[in-house]
This record gives sequence, structure tokens and C-alpha cells, in this order.
Amino acid sequence: MNKCIALLLFFIGSINAASAKYDSFNIDSELAFAEISTSSRGLDRADQLVSNVENDEEKIQDHLLLAEKHKITGAIDSSIFYAERATEIAKSIFHISWQAYSDLFLASTYRELGLHSFASKHLKNAEKLNEHQKEDPEYHFLKTRITQEKIAHAFSQNRYDAGMKFFEDCLRQCALVPASDKRSRALAAKNDYLLGNYYLHLGNLLEADSTFSSALKLLGENNDNLKPYLYVARAKVALDDQQLDSAQHQLLLAEPYLKKFGANGLKSSYLDAYASYYWQKNEFRKARLYERELGLVKETMTEHATYVYDELFYKLDKSTDSLSSQNQVILIVNLTLVAVILILFLQLFIFRKKENTHTTKSIKSEHPFEAEYLRSSEVLRAKAILSSNSNNRDNPSSAAHTTSDPVTNLDAQTTNAMLTPIKEVQRVEHSEKSELPISEETENRLLDLLEAQEEKHFYLRKNMTRADIAGVLGTNQRYISYIIRKHRGMDYYTYLQSCRINYILKKFKQEPQLLDYKMTKLASLAGFSDNSKFSTAFKAITGTTPSAYVQSIKLKLSSTLPN
Repeated sequence: MNKCIALLLFFIGSINAASAKYDSFNIDSELAFAEISTSSRGLDRADQLVSNVENDEEKIQDHLLLAEKHKITGAIDSSIFYAERATEIAKSIFHISWQAYSDLFLASTYRELGLHSFASKHLKNAEKLNEHQKEDPEYHFLKTRITQEKIAHAFSQNRYDAGMKFFEDCLRQCALVPASDKRSRALAAKNDYLLGNYYLHLGNLLEADSTFSSALKLLGENNDNLKPYLYVARAKVALDDQQLDSAQHQLLLAEPYLKKFGANGLKSSYLDAYASYYWQKNEFRKARLYERELGLVKETMTEHATYVYDELFYKLDKSTDSLSSQNQVILIVNLTLVAVILILFLQLFIFRKKENTHTTKSIKSEHPFEAEYLRSSEVLRAKAILSSNSNNRDNPSSAAHTTSDPVTNLDAQTTNAMLTPIKEVQRVEHSEKSELPISEETENRLLDLLEAQEEKHFYLRKNMTRADIAGVLGTNQRYISYIIRKHRGMDYYTYLQSCRINYILKKFKQEPQLLDYKMTKLASLAGFSDNSKFSTAFKAITGTTPSAYVQSIKLKLSSTLPN
């Protein structure tokens, strides 16, 4: 039955399993994903990885690589399509990290299209998902990117002061990204780019240009796609400062990137800067040409946004319905399998319960003397209490002696009477001859060994099983049960508990300071693994709880102290 359950669990795991994170495809795709955002080399690598896709996680990475590729080359509609598909696949396999990356990518893309409501929805979702993986190594990097996107989102709506409220948190998260991470410098450069735009908005041209220059230094020789945006930003600073030669120089530095990448956002900023440049140079014809070209780019961006509304969402709804149907099938299969497992567990529980009941009945029928022993111990306890009270009334000197030594008195009444000492019942014989084939010589030898172990207090070892003591004595468990039943008059478990309780009661007499110990400590001293088992065994043997027993000793001790 256990094998069946294991097979079913394995089957469920097979349905939902994703491939390991650290295979060669993942390493290559992460490099390509990083290179797409830093250089044109990643574009070729993205195409090379498409043919190697095998599982769902690889499909997600492949779709995001293609989405980034199409975005950089200006094909925004295809970029959104691949990113949305990556999101849906990530949801279907419950991969939080890739869902967050996909949502962040879509938030950025929708913002650039001016679709702020959609951008805000995906940005909030990316942040929520990332908060569920705080222990993930990517958490701080992704948190920084999300915060940067929050700032950019606010700036795009001319809410500069609102955006700067996130800047301190952005710097704090960026500092937590390890310096060994190659992406850390790009993150810091993006922070400078955002801060420079804020200074430019305020008209603080000196600080703006200094911050943009700092960002370029951080990027160094890396062919990062942030560079052309920094060049255009510095050109705008120079134009505002009426430094036309410097402005043209920065625009010329940005020009090669426009030939490699066709991003409309970059084109729009570039053309706007050049139009402003020629207006200031009073070259009106060229200024109008750049403004006309700028209008065409903005018209293209509007067409992309319209296409997203009218066409792409319709296709994504159909694909979403298909994935939803697949998810429903998987959910139904999983629920069915879970129900089967629960039924099997219930059957196993009922079977074991019946088996335990049958075993208990068999033990009682085979060894009725054990129950009789427990009943007789209660009778002995009651007789001991009555006898001690009678002796105190008939013998005042004995009573005075008892009062002078309350611990000895309590031990005499409880340890000697309530707990029949183990060695006093050593020779309890069964009415019937045991069927176990054991010689008298072996029996005596094992009894001597057991008594030697009792003197060493073997029972104080926690979780001391019958197999453990059998190993110590060099025999088997059946012989151990036979020796203890015949010479101690009880089963192994009752014998073990009796030894432990008898030990702690004697310790109370020898070391009265134990009365101030916590119950947990006393339980541990007696060999019990937890306080609950100690209390249960103590009450079964003495008729009272450990705490009540200790309190009674303390009361008797206090009553003997002089006023």
C-alpha cells in the first residue's frame, strides 16, 4: 500500500514538474537575456536558443528573449505577444520568478506605448509576486528593477515628485545586489539616468549633466542600450544651455544605436532633440523635416497601441482560454489523485487500527496476570496508606520520628508501599509453564545481566527500546520479554516506566533540592523524552501528578520547620 501511495505522489509530481534551473540552456538563456539588454550579440543568441526549447521553463525564457529582441528592433506588437505568452506559461507551471520578470517587461513596454493603466497593473503584479520570493537570490535585483520602473512610470506622467519618493528605496535595494553580479553596474547607471532626468526637469542643468556622465562612466565600454538614451539626455541638457556643438556631438554618439535598434521611444527622443537643435540654429527647413519624421514615429506608436487594443488582446484571449482549459484538466486530474490518496490513507488507518486492537486483545488473553498486577498495585497503595495512618496513631514515638524526617516518612509510605520495589517481585511465577524454549542456565544468565544493567540505571536512556536492551544483553527480544514478564511481573513498557518513576522517587529522598526543579528537568532526569509521558507514567504508578506529589512533599517539609 505504501508503494502505491509513493507511485501516485510520483505521478502527481511528474505532471507539474519543471526542469532543473541550472542546466546549460538556462545558463545560456540568462546570458542572452542579459546581452539583449546590453548589446546586439544577444539578438543572435536568442535565435540560436529557439531550436533547443524542451520544457515549459525553457519556453518562458525563449518567449522573453524573443520579446526583448522584437522590442529593441521596434516590433512592439510581436514583443507584447511573446511576453504575454511567457506570462501565461509561467502561470500554468506556478513559476513565480518568471511571472514577475514577464510582468515587469510588460509594464515597461506598455508604459512606453502610453498605456499607463495596463502598465500599472503589470507593475503591481510583478511587485506582489517578487514579495513571495524574498529568499530567492534574484529578489533584490528584481526589487531594484521594479522600483526603477515605478519611478519611470511616474516620470512618464509628469509626476516627478511622486517618482522621486521611490528613489531612496531604489538606492537601498541596489546596494544589496552583490558587486560580483555583472548587472549591478547597469542598475546603478539606470539610477543615475533617472536622477539626471529629475534634475533636467527642475532645470538644474549642471547636476543633470554630471549625473548622466556618471552613468556613462559606470557602463564603461559595455555596449548597453541605455547609452543612446544617455547621449540624447546630455544633448537636451546642452540644448537647454544653448551649447549647440556639444548637443550635436552627443546626438552623433547616439546615431549608431538607431541603426542597430529601431526602438520608437529612442527615435522619438532623438528626433525631438535634433528638431530643437535646428530650431536654435535657425535652420527652419531641417527643423520641420525632423518634426515631420517625429510625427510619423509617434503615429507608428499610436498604431501599435491601437493594434494592442483591437487585435492582440483578442488573440491572447483565445490562447488564454486554451491554457485555462489545460489548467482545468490538470486540476481535475490532481484532485482525483488526491482523493484516491486520501481514501488509501483512510483504509491504511482503519487496517492498522484493527490490527492494533487485535494485538491488544491477544496480549490480554495470553497474559491476564499483567492486568491483575496493575489492579493489585492499586490495592497495595490503599492498604499502605491505611496501615501507615494506623501505625502513627498506635505508636506516637514512631510518629515523632516520622515528623522529624518527612522525606524518609514519605519515601516509606510511597516508595515502599505504593510502589512495590522491583526486586521484591523478582520471582513472580506464572501459573502455567512458559512455552518459550529457553534453558534454565540461559534464563539465569540473562536475569543476572538484567540486574547488572538495572544497577547501572540503563532505563534512564531516552527512547530505550526492547531491541536496545536485547542488544546490550546479547539476546533477542522474545527472551527479554520472557525474562521481564516472569521475573518482574509485567510487560516491557510497564517495567521501563516503573523503573524510571521508582528512580526519581528515590532521588527525591536522596536529593531534596530536586523538588525545586522544573517538571521538564525532572522528566529528563528520569529518562523521559517529554513532560507529557512523564506525567502520565507518574500518575499511573503513584496515583497523583508529579507537580501535586512535589507540592505535598514541600508542604510536609514546611510544616516541620520551626516557627
